[in-house]
Amino acid sequence: MQMDKGLPAGGARRNSTESLVEVHRVSDHRDVEASAARLARAVIGSITDVRLDDTPDEMSGKSQVDRIEHPLRCVFNELIENALTHGRARGFGRASAWIAAQYYPRSGKVRLAVVDDGCGYLESLRGHPALHVSNHAAAIATALEPKVSRNRDVGFGRDLLNQGVGLTVTREIALQAEGTIALVSGNAWLADSTGKHRENKVIPPWQGVAAYLEMKRERLQGMDLVTIMQKLPGYAPVKGIRFE
Repeated sequence: MQMDKGLPAGGARRNSTESLVEVHRVSDHRDVEASAARLARAVIGSITDVRLDDTPDEMSGKSQVDRIEHPLRCVFNELIENALTHGRARGFGRASAWIAAQYYPRSGKVRLAVVDDGCGYLESLRGHPALHVSNHAAAIATALEPKVSRNRDVGFGRDLLNQGVGLTVTREIALQAEGTIALVSGNAWLADSTGKHRENKVIPPWQGVAAYLEMKRERLQGMDLVTIMQKLPGYAPVKGIRFE
């Protein structure tokens, strides 16, 4: 039997219960926003040098918790909503999303994953004029383009996903946080990282979509989501959608 290479000397596994958010399942659209808020707050609660009762400063009106929580909530909300909307197309109406997250104090990084068992990007975008090649890798790349993944079945909605920019904004948050976003669907794996060329791999088939993000906590704190939105191609302000 081989020893687990992840074990420290002595064979005792490091206790990470104070820095992780256990796997959480979401299967109801009505639970998306509450789940996103709860998960973001749970991640922040694992950061030992951040006080959950921190008071807002006079200049910005925001606390340290607010600055980290807003981009995290946006990421969780959009990835979960994406799984429960686009993932439930093409006969996959019972698809669910599973979420896990962890904060790594030594590196100062937040890592999270949202996984679903839905139809996948290729089926969701099949027949879309922006999808020029019918394969899983092309479908992932197309889904990251602004305005492509708009929910064509329900029309314009209140969230970023129904504008078709939710996944695009999520990618921008990861990159501006000096991190990585990796997406898996079907037999394709695609990753974008700050300062690196896009990576693609062929993998064993996966039914659904898996999204992984790694972000620097210190970069999340200073992030301006309004500016991110304004820089997207074709940006137009939408009444009722706010980030602060």
